[in-house]
Parts: sequence; C-alpha cells; structure tokens
Amino acid sequence: MIPLKEYGHLEVGMTIIDSNGIEATVESIGEGGLVKVNGQMFMWDWERLHPDVMVKETAAERDERLNAKVVQPPEQAWW
Repeated sequence: MIPLKEYGHLEVGMTIIDSNGIEATVESIGEGGLVKVNGQMFMWDWERLHPDVMVKETAAERDERLNAKVVQPPEQAWW
C-alpha cells in the first residue's frame, strides 16, 4: 500500500483505506472536487486529507484482478 498523498491523484475504481482502516471504492469524480465514494458524495480536499489514507488498489490493478477471474469457455470446434 502507498499513501494517497504520495500517489498524488484519485481514480475511479481505486480502493482506498481511511485512517480508521475502512475500505472504500471511488465510484465517480465530478467537477470542482465532488467525489462519490461508497455511495456518499463529498467535496475532496487534498489539504485536509489525513496522511494515513492509503491506496490499497489502483483502478488498473482492480481491472486486472477482476478480468483475471473471468473464465472463458473453451472454444468448440465445429466440424
């Protein structure tokens, strides 16, 4: 895990862990810093961000993990 302040930006789909150990997934990022996380909307403020908020999984890592679990059926040979 890496501190969110060090990572430097939010991504839709990333999983973060707050200073209390609660996991949250970023669902949307709107104009003016409006962010939706775990169904709650709030204004994002980098200046007030607790230093213990960590990035557990970036959006790219999450996509890779979810796509790896998709099992493709074997192709059938049609004679």
